[in-house]
Amino acid sequence: MRTAIYAGSFDPPTNGHLNVIEKALGLFDKLIIAIGDNPSKTSYFTHTERIEMLKEITSNLPNIECEIEIDSFKRKFLVDYAREKDAKYIVRGIRDSKNFREERIIFLFNKNRDPIIEPIFVMPDRSVADISSSLVKSLIGYTNWREETIKLVPYFVHERLLKKQFENEYRGTVKGLEKYNIKISENEIKDTLKFLNMTYGVHIRPYHNINHILHMLELANNLVLDDFDMDNNILKYAIIFHDCIDEADNKDGVLESAKVSKKLLNQEWVANLVENIIMATDYSNNAKKEYFAPSKYQKIIMDLDFSQMGYSYKIYSDNTKKIRDEYDHVTDEEWTKGRYNFLNMMLVKEKIFLTDEFKHLEKKAAENILREMKEMETRLVIFNDEKQ
Repeated sequence: MRTAIYAGSFDPPTNGHLNVIEKALGLFDKLIIAIGDNPSKTSYFTHTERIEMLKEITSNLPNIECEIEIDSFKRKFLVDYAREKDAKYIVRGIRDSKNFREERIIFLFNKNRDPIIEPIFVMPDRSVADISSSLVKSLIGYTNWREETIKLVPYFVHERLLKKQFENEYRGTVKGLEKYNIKISENEIKDTLKFLNMTYGVHIRPYHNINHILHMLELANNLVLDDFDMDNNILKYAIIFHDCIDEADNKDGVLESAKVSKKLLNQEWVANLVENIIMATDYSNNAKKEYFAPSKYQKIIMDLDFSQMGYSYKIYSDNTKKIRDEYDHVTDEEWTKGRYNFLNMMLVKEKIFLTDEFKHLEKKAAENILREMKEMETRLVIFNDEKQ
């Protein structure tokens, strides 16, 4: 049996890794994909998470007569591990000439330890040749990183990237609240993350999902809250929970989200402040109030929530379609009239965006809203004619 080892950190697995795996499957009877421990590197994903990702992305590969095993090894030379696994070949992906020179040094070292084991150099396709795990990780956190990294990794891995970054944001926010003597245990953190990952799942909610929350958090991270009584961690905690109960299924979704946010906050004033910030996103009920004067916190979370209204019309319309999908239980007539009234409510306000940080989006948001309303007017006429 021709057995080969393809080893790496796979932190995370990329489209480049997958391309090499697909090429290697046609060369051997068994391919062992092994996660190697590199003491000089700090891992972004845990060992278990990387094992799970590799199993998932290799589970649906074309039916090639090659056995796949996912394994790992620690503090061993790769050539020694290959000998233990009775593998006579080591697969290495070669991205460029620099990479080849590095691999040549490793090849000579391995040959000195075991001359029987042969390296098999695989050139990935041009479209994925420059992708590395380091490149993927270097993009995380920057504006539009989610749109860029989805081009570089398998879809399942991208979902894990979102969840990991969301976890890091949540843990960092909880850590930041410790100065107010707020203590949230590790078990409570894990349980909360499990709940939030479920309720913000991209397969469950097309728009108000983890992508939307991460987008708001990324914008919030770039804000300079210079008011002495404002704290970015309090704002971010409110962002994380503000959509956790789906308003499409529960008309009191915002109120229920606010209640959930308070459960672990043992300082009453912080809990009440977070609740107050979240309630600013109850747009329908706030519009009915005779007087609603939002605080600076409330203005910021509202502007963050609406920020993508001021982007290109393609992004705007794509988001509108996703929101419509969340309300697939209502008729086209109900959706059109409700959406039109909401957009009209946005326009009749003195300003769409209430803070200086987002005023640059005002003009484009107004143009987008007017364009959508104009597109909806024909449908509204048809609905009215049908009733007459």
